[in-house]
Amino acid sequence: MQLTIFYDGQFWVGLIERQVEKKYYSTLHTFGEEPGDGQILEFVSDELLKIINRQSSHVISDKRHCKKINPKRLKRIAAMELEKNPMSTKSQAAIQKQMEENKKERKEISKKEKEVKKEYKRKIASEKRKNRHKGR
Repeated sequence: MQLTIFYDGQFWVGLIERQVEKKYYSTLHTFGEEPGDGQILEFVSDELLKIINRQSSHVISDKRHCKKINPKRLKRIAAMELEKNPMSTKSQAAIQKQMEENKKERKEISKKEKEVKKEYKRKIASEKRKNRHKGR
C-alpha cells in the first residue's frame, strides 16, 4: 500500500494505492488545506482502513519481478518520480471505475426515491378524489 500526498492546484489530495495479487486499487482523499503530521497520522490510524474497505473496483495489472537496482539509478528514478504527476494511468482508471460505480448506485437510489414519491402523490390524489365524492 502507498499513500502519496500532493497539491493538485486547488486542494491537498492523498492518493491511496494498493495491489492485492494482480488487482490494483486506487482512491483519492481530499484533505483541503495542507495537512500536518498529526492530521496525516490521524487519517492513517482512523480513516484509512475504512476507505480501503470501501474500495470495490479494481484494475488488473501485471506484476513484474523486480531485480536489484543500482543505488545511483534508484536515486535518479526517485528524482524523476518526484517531478512527474503522482497519479498513474492505473490509478486514474481505478478511480474512474469507482466513480462510475458510485454514479450507478446514486442513480438507482434516486430512481427508487422518485418512485416512492410518485406513489405517495398518487395515494394523496386518490384520497382527495374519494373525499370529494363522499358528500354525495
